[in-house]
Parts: sequence; structure tokens; C-alpha cells
Amino acid sequence: MTLRRGSVVAAFLLCLLLKVSEGSGQFELKIVSMHNPNGALRNGMCCDDARSAAEGKCSRDECDSFFKVCLKEYQSRVSAAGPCSFGMGSTPVLGGNSFSFRTSVRNDKSRIVLPFSFAWPRSYTLIVEALDFNNETSGSDGKVIEKAFHSGMINPSPHWQKLTHNGLRAQFEYQIRVSCDEHYYGFGCNKFCRPRDEFFGHYTCDYNGNETCLEGWSGPDCNTAICRQGCSTEHGSCKEPGGCKNNPDRDQLGQNYV
Repeated sequence: MTLRRGSVVAAFLLCLLLKVSEGSGQFELKIVSMHNPNGALRNGMCCDDARSAAEGKCSRDECDSFFKVCLKEYQSRVSAAGPCSFGMGSTPVLGGNSFSFRTSVRNDKSRIVLPFSFAWPRSYTLIVEALDFNNETSGSDGKVIEKAFHSGMINPSPHWQKLTHNGLRAQFEYQIRVSCDEHYYGFGCNKFCRPRDEFFGHYTCDYNGNETCLEGWSGPDCNTAICRQGCSTEHGSCKEPGGCKNNPDRDQLGQNYV
């Protein structure tokens, strides 16, 4: 009972934290290769046929391999129980017993995208399952070829991080990365900066999401025009960069420059 209450409290605090800390980005996973030489399931049974007593291998049909992913908060001792609090997804059938996408320029079938709308916490737990699509064996692990558990840390980056799973029946390789959505920056994808060139500001955003004033503008919000060189700092002003309007009350010439 105490453990259950603790889990409920932890889940509530996590949801509260994610709701308060808003961000925007996506966690991506890409299957690179699969090698299941015997066409066997995790429990030792064959995917689609009886095991050959003579060869000790599964014969006839191959596995119809696909993958499921569960992404959740960091756990030092990974548990498959509980919700996939950061998201879950799956691929279609990618191939038989063994296949590789290393030479493919782009293969969206092998890619799972999990969008998030909270500040990315950097630490995470990932559960990746390789399964046989057509298997109807009873039991929770009846369709499972291999199951990989991984806890780690990852920052937003355009570069992929390589991970491998070497199981008893099969081996597979996959890659992961985290990327911020457009206009979002920082390790948590929770720093917002959208370029402006209008009344409220005139700036672009640098690599870290900091505002960088466009040429001719200055100030905290980049909405103060820089007047032309020589314009009086006491009596002159301008609304557009490079202009200069003199105050007629203090300038006897009464000339305006725009």
C-alpha cells in the first residue's frame, strides 16, 4: 500500500512538473538493423513453425518483425510496469528474421517519432521491444523476440546516438536523438525565440535562442532605431534606422531629415 501511494505521488509530481515547464520538441528512434539467425522468440519457441529436431532451428516461415517503444521518466531500476509517461509508438513490419537499413538514405518505416510539449528533462528510460506480428502464442511475452531496457541522458542535437542490444535470441541496433521544434532552444527545448521585424521588435535568434538585433536596431527588445551618424543625441530622434528628425524648438534651422 505504501509503495503504491509513493508511485501515485511520484506520478502526480512528474505530471505537475511537466505541465509547469512547457517546451516543444521530439524524441526520435530509428531501427538500423535486426539479426535473428534462428527465427526464434524470446521464450525459445519459433515465430511461425515448429523447431526442427535435427537442426535445432526454426524452419519454413520467417518472423514478421516489428518494434514497439515506450519512453518514460528516468529509472535506475527499469520496470516495464506503469505508463509510458513520455510517449509510446511502434513501427510496421520491417522485415523477416534479419534485415538492415544502414545503406538507406531515409527510411520512415523504421523511424518512430514521439513529440513532447514539456521541458525535456534530459534523463529518460527507454524500453524497446522486437516482436513477431503474426504470432498468436498465449502469454504476455508470446510475441516478443527481444526486449531492451535503457536508461540514460541525452541533450537536443541533430546527431544520432547509436545503441545496440545483444540478446539471447537476437541482436538489433537502433539510434536515438532529441530535437527541439522550430523557435525552441536550450537543453530542455523550453526557451522560445521567434524572429521579428515589426513594431514589437526587429531581431533574429542565434543558436542558443538569444535575440540578436537586426542592423540598425538596438535596445532590450530591438525596437529602438539607430539614427544616422551625426544626428544630435540631445535634439535628434528617428523612427527608422538611418533617419534623423531635429526638434524645431531647440534647433533654429528647423530642418527635418528622414
